[in-house]
Amino acid sequence: MSGKPIAGEGLPANLAGMTKNQLYDIMFQMKTLIEQNKQQAKEILIQNPLLTKALFQAQIMLGMVQPPQVVPNIQPAASQQQPQQSAQPSRQSNIQAAQTLPWTRCCAG
Repeated sequence: MSGKPIAGEGLPANLAGMTKNQLYDIMFQMKTLIEQNKQQAKEILIQNPLLTKALFQAQIMLGMVQPPQVVPNIQPAASQQQPQQSAQPSRQSNIQAAQTLPWTRCCAG
């Protein structure tokens, strides 16, 4: 894996045609890179958001993580007059959930 951005928006879509063994192999390769050079792995993931998305989708497909749940922001009419403060806690919980991902735990700088 080089530090160059990966071309092609079909990368996450290509996961659907892979076997579980292929997906595990990709995850193992990324884990090995992280263990050998955390900074390089972090830079690769930052420079290649499609790769980051594909790795996350692979983790979902392999049952390593649960897909994010969409929670509708429906409020009663009476509470709509008050300032919306409910968005901040859900954002915080998303950040906490992201910190539990395997590659973010080992790559956090």
